[in-house]
Amino acid sequence: MPSPRSRLKAARSRSRGKPAATLLACALGLFSCKPEDKPAGKLTVTPAAKSISAADTALRRQLAAARIDNAMAEINASRPERAVPLLIAALKADPASEEARGKLEELFSKTTWSCPSVRIKHSGPVKQLAFMPPLTLWASLGGASNTTVRWNIQTQKVESVLFPVPACETRALIHDPSGKSIVVQRGGITLLCDATTLKPICDLGSFPDSLTPASVIVFSPDGLLLAHPTGTAFPVTWNIRDAATGQVIRTLPPEEGNNPQPIAAYLNRTELSILTETGGLIKVPISPTAPVVTEDQDIFVRYLYGQFSSDGKQVLALESKGPHHRPSFSGRGQSDVDTLNASEHEKRFSWSAQPNIWTGMFRESGDSPFVVESSLVRFPPGTNLFSSPVCIQAGILTNSAVTSMAFDQNRIFTGEQDGTLTIHQLLPLPGKSEAASQSASIDPTHLKALENLGAAVSGWQLAEDQRSLAQVDRDARVEAAKACDLKILQGVFPSLNFESVFTALTGSQPQPAADALDLLTSRLAQTNLPPPDQKITSAFSSGDDTAIQTAIRETGGKGPSAALALQIALQSDHVPWIQASLSIAENLPDLLKRLAVARIARLENRNADALSLWPDEFPDLTAIRLREDWDGWEQADFMPAFTEMRTWAGGELAAIDVGPDTTPEQRKAIAARLLDPATVASVGKPRFAAACLKAALAFSTHTEEFETTLKLTALARNLGAPPEPCLRAEALAYTALGDYKNAHPRWIELITEHPVETHIPGDYAEAAYTAFENADPGQAMQILTTGMHRFPRDGNFALRAGWVALLTGNSARAYQFLTSGRQIGFPPEKYENAVALLAIAASLVGATDDAAVYFQELLKIDPVWAEAKTLDTLDWPEELKSELRQFMR
Repeated sequence: MPSPRSRLKAARSRSRGKPAATLLACALGLFSCKPEDKPAGKLTVTPAAKSISAADTALRRQLAAARIDNAMAEINASRPERAVPLLIAALKADPASEEARGKLEELFSKTTWSCPSVRIKHSGPVKQLAFMPPLTLWASLGGASNTTVRWNIQTQKVESVLFPVPACETRALIHDPSGKSIVVQRGGITLLCDATTLKPICDLGSFPDSLTPASVIVFSPDGLLLAHPTGTAFPVTWNIRDAATGQVIRTLPPEEGNNPQPIAAYLNRTELSILTETGGLIKVPISPTAPVVTEDQDIFVRYLYGQFSSDGKQVLALESKGPHHRPSFSGRGQSDVDTLNASEHEKRFSWSAQPNIWTGMFRESGDSPFVVESSLVRFPPGTNLFSSPVCIQAGILTNSAVTSMAFDQNRIFTGEQDGTLTIHQLLPLPGKSEAASQSASIDPTHLKALENLGAAVSGWQLAEDQRSLAQVDRDARVEAAKACDLKILQGVFPSLNFESVFTALTGSQPQPAADALDLLTSRLAQTNLPPPDQKITSAFSSGDDTAIQTAIRETGGKGPSAALALQIALQSDHVPWIQASLSIAENLPDLLKRLAVARIARLENRNADALSLWPDEFPDLTAIRLREDWDGWEQADFMPAFTEMRTWAGGELAAIDVGPDTTPEQRKAIAARLLDPATVASVGKPRFAAACLKAALAFSTHTEEFETTLKLTALARNLGAPPEPCLRAEALAYTALGDYKNAHPRWIELITEHPVETHIPGDYAEAAYTAFENADPGQAMQILTTGMHRFPRDGNFALRAGWVALLTGNSARAYQFLTSGRQIGFPPEKYENAVALLAIAASLVGATDDAAVYFQELLKIDPVWAEAKTLDTLDWPEELKSELRQFMR
């Protein structure tokens, strides 16, 4: 088929010698459009083409064909809105073109068009959108301050604002099906909030970035329950919570060993279902006493993304097919994967540049029903996004890059980089006309009506230069719709009735009120550091106590002046100034209240009281600000006072803290500090007891610190430290000293007279070993057997049990313990010795073939085991080493 360029060239060659006026009439308005677009503007209607003589019919047809080709190129590029003015131009060139008329009729009858009904401009980019029918829209804003607002679509006002924080990304915005709760993940913090007030309920923690938030943070259909993973790395912990209070109902801790990554979850009133990357389905009942069930694990399958249907009965998963093949969908709980396509998800999930099913699952599969290209949103033909019989969806062109989208049955919401939020109204399809008349011949009246129709419906027209396309703004589209004559249009398209389309276009649309953004504007203003209050700074500069306290009282206890007064007071050495600020402060954040009280305690030389206000791990001010609404108190800089307090507290605690691998000199210094009677008054009894206990446990393995260990243990016990670790520290000290007679009764007391939940595997290993050293091998084996029952997944204990069993001559039990440990998994740093003991135990029970295999494995780990001198270096009983020597011959 000849290209548009060749057609025009042929037409021009055939028209050589024609009068100039005839050529001008033929070419007017009919040249191919340039690819660049014109900005939206008012509608321009061009005069109808003049009558053209019969001699120029071929030229008209060629020009019309070129226009039709251009229009089809736009349709194939998923831009049907740009094809409309081109097809109308084709009819202007050749009014008799049934092809152009037919293409137009097909577009009008099968395309859903959109028209911007409301535009709102925010001060920062609209990074996330979430919509709850019929009237609630949440928008997360970026820029210098991050916040999320709740729009009431009916009143066109911001009705609540999430407390702003310094610039960070909102990674997730997920509301429950009832619209009562919403989860906001930003700056690595995940907050559960009241969806109406946007007040935080609780902090859900964080989870690995590789998870898609919308797939793993899930509410029950009634919105009463919430489930989510927690943890910075795999495996993760799962929590099921009461969505109204945030209270944890059930926790599923991470499992040891093989624990595939979760990719999607579904929650109802009875259980949580978790889909893993290997296709396994983990079912966690809500009741904490009911067992967890895992189904259908397949180590040869890897799913990249997944999503449950809204009722949880079906799963759509994107399966990896290897590095050289595109991933493909596979289903679960359904016979046809295609029944779970994008149309089931478009109203459940919004789009943004942050992780979601549109940027992951559907994009990687190549089946996304829309494509976002900077400021253009295209809808490929046949995607059927809105679950209607329409197979064509007109695109959307915005003024700046599209950063977020949400969908409704008859609306599309777009957020832009420049802060614009637009509600695009989806126009209805034209109705079917009952008239059975034939199509009228196109005349100038019809062409003018078609231009109005095309501009009103598609929002595009030929620009004034007639060589490019331009958008038409909403007001011009409405005027074009009002100018359309339905009777004339019915003459062109007898089977179509555009009355419902024009009614939708010309109907009144609510516009934002003048004070629509007032709540947002005032809340954002509270996050900025205002210019210093001269009255406050002057009063503090004077040093006059009376003037300063008067200035503090006059701040009213809230607002930027009150915040500034507290900031300056905290950095001073004057207790009355801090007390004055505290006495009138309204809604003071807990962290600032603790900071002020601790500062007062320090200035009054009550260091223990000051330290008692802080946990061992000092709070992170930046993280606290992401979790808590400071309600205006952020209008002062409290970081200097906070940093000074953290440095002081850290130094005080470091002086009594035992770190790993301490030297004798360091242990001596710490012991001297702890045994100094003044220390307890400095750090407080609870923290002093904890420090003594930690030091005693650390010193217990050093024989030279035996006496110090007992003293520290006694101090800790007398100050209320838990009895079990105190008893453990004493038992360890006696064991390290080789005093098994005194060590053994302490280990026995620990494992028999104290709650099982306070035990650790080492308690049983040491109790068994001291029993052996006290010539009671029978008791040793009983203790080891009990320990294996209580810690069946501890490979290190299995290794210790195997060693003690070998020492007591119980080779069969030793082999059993060690083979169990191998199945569980030995600690990597002890694996080599564990294999050596396996070879010994196997040889002793007569499993010589197994023993030979273990010895060969030992040689692969380190060939020096083939040398006799290696065994000479081991402090093992000779009867055990002799079992290995036989394999060296």
